[in-house]
Amino acid sequence: AAVVDWGDAATWPSGADIVLGSDLVYAREAVPQLLALLPALLPEGGGGAFYYVAPETDRLGEVEFLDGLVGLGWYRTEEAAPPRFMDNVLDGVADEDFRNLFPELATRTYTLYTFTRHPPPTQSAPSLAAAVPLPGFAIAAAAAVRQRSCDSGHEAAAAAAETAAAAAATAEAAAAYARAAPAAPP
Repeated sequence: AAVVDWGDAATWPSGADIVLGSDLVYAREAVPQLLALLPALLPEGGGGAFYYVAPETDRLGEVEFLDGLVGLGWYRTEEAAPPRFMDNVLDGVADEDFRNLFPELATRTYTLYTFTRHPPPTQSAPSLAAAVPLPGFAIAAAAAVRQRSCDSGHEAAAAAAETAAAAAATAEAAAAYARAAPAAPP
């Protein structure tokens, strides 16, 4: 897992097999930065995948972002995010409190987009939604709540470390999924 400043290429790690994103676009101004960032994060030569979960909200820039990746030569597949992606992932937070913090999870439709630089395999393979137990946007939600509820820098640092560990575990599960999926044609 890495912290990345979209506007600062010096913070961009390269060669990631999997990039997870969630709810990234809130304004058109973010689209050019994201379209520059994502290709730089994945390995040169076309490997890797970008998994993106987003609600269907018609936010400014969302369509431009999704279509922009396709315009850069990426292949896009879509599937409904499974209901378990909306489950409470916050340790020590009651389900009712979680629903109060994130009421939109019960009312919006979420889509899981998969972007690769190779065509999707023609043979059937399990989807990332079926293979990975904790989606990236749930990690982001957990981080936001933990950091909002922290009273001290020490607590915020502990929350950030816990969130980074969860992100690393999710990335590891996603990478295992990618290794098990059929290889894309050269």
